[in-house]
Amino acid sequence: MKNKMLAIGLAAVLSVGALAGCSSPQDVSSKTELKNGLPEKYADGFTVPIINYPPYSIVDETGKVSGFDYDFAQAISDYFGVKFETKNATFEESLLGVSRGSYSWAPAASATTERKKTYSFVSYFKDGYKLVVQDSAPEIGNTTLDMCGHSIADVTGGYTLKYLQDFSKQCTDAGKSAIEIMTFPDQGAIQLAVKSGRVDAAALTLANGSYTVGKSGGLKVTGPVFAPTVECFTLKKDSDLREPMMKAMNALIENGTYDKILKKYGLEDAAIPKSEIDPDAN
Repeated sequence: MKNKMLAIGLAAVLSVGALAGCSSPQDVSSKTELKNGLPEKYADGFTVPIINYPPYSIVDETGKVSGFDYDFAQAISDYFGVKFETKNATFEESLLGVSRGSYSWAPAASATTERKKTYSFVSYFKDGYKLVVQDSAPEIGNTTLDMCGHSIADVTGGYTLKYLQDFSKQCTDAGKSAIEIMTFPDQGAIQLAVKSGRVDAAALTLANGSYTVGKSGGLKVTGPVFAPTVECFTLKKDSDLREPMMKAMNALIENGTYDKILKKYGLEDAAIPKSEIDPDAN
């Protein structure tokens, strides 16, 4: 009887082992398909903030999201074989959300020296800035001193704030009126401030300024080009997602997906030859 019970127990163990052996290759295969170099903790997918900064991110009246940052989030997620979800945010909140771990990355930020103390970056396109004013307003000239005496809006924590502050000092050093710098939570707010006459101008990227003028009446692009920048995905400092993200972007560049996305929004001139981790600060 004892030998019979031992034989039954051994058979049960072998049966469980056989079942485990059958399921193991399928699990490994599934994980391999999913990864493409993605760390295990991201297997459930990404959460990405949407800042409603056309054409980077566009949120229509129904809440539907589009734009090239959305398209890049889709392409990157497809590359890794995971899903992604978006959440509406302001620019400042998007960076804070990365710090808190609420977001996998935040799109469209410049890798400044100051930001590099807190974040890591993966580059994905280049841009610059001009001013947007009411279409009935006088043109602003092509030098930074032509900004003197104007009130200019920027987003809270925006990349161009340091430039506007430097330009304002140049104005006062030259005996001209300072620039009045005003900050607002998002791009919609600064465009509304221009349209309502609350400020003279708003600092917008070339891509956003051109899109804004083309899509909404009453505005025009003017002034000098300033603050050239390489825009990046913002990640937690030394994030384990840096290397996989860079490789994903370079794969999209190589297979043509990158150019296809930029062309869709008329941004072919914004292309970079390769993606880098923590590019030189502006």
